[in-house]
Amino acid sequence: MRTATLIACCVLTCCVAACNSTTPAKPEAAPVDNASAGKPAVGTVSRTGILRSGMMAIGGETTGWMLLIDGREPLEVDVTRVFGEAQSLVNKRATLTGTLIRKKYVERGETTVLRVTKVEAAK
Repeated sequence: MRTATLIACCVLTCCVAACNSTTPAKPEAAPVDNASAGKPAVGTVSRTGILRSGMMAIGGETTGWMLLIDGREPLEVDVTRVFGEAQSLVNKRATLTGTLIRKKYVERGETTVLRVTKVEAAK
């Protein structure tokens, strides 16, 4: 009984301390217009790099595919429309053509994804 009372007091003290905290709250991220989620951010683009599959992210929030571009941050790609061709180029240099979109994930937030419509081996 004493242990339960002690735990309850500690929890209550922490709650009161948190409520009375003078630390400013973090500003909320700008809201994302859900109507625009998945819509094109830019016209058709082509990018060349090493195509990788089997990628993972927090909460499984990824297409599982990335294009590793020299000197740049990896680009997440959606190869749903060209899956067969993409499979044959895993871990090889490839040129992907498609549309850049903004995809909204719960944990990762908004992420740029290349929705691929054409894939070919890089020259």
